[in-house]
Amino acid sequence: MPVAVVPESFLKKQKRSEEWAVTKKVEIEALKKRNAANRKLIFNRAKQYTQEYESQQKELIQLKREA
Repeated sequence: MPVAVVPESFLKKQKRSEEWAVTKKVEIEALKKRNAANRKLIFNRAKQYTQEYESQQKELIQLKREA
């Protein structure tokens, strides 16, 4: 039974592709974590802005009632 001979360049390319896939996976995971943190920050800021706006509206209504 003959042994299949694989060119060295093919083996190098395969190894390089596997290394790139690993680094790409790590980069994607880091990007997902960063995006999740940014989404959480944006959500909290929006929540804070709405609370400030509501308090301003309540204060304005109270001042109009007093006037």
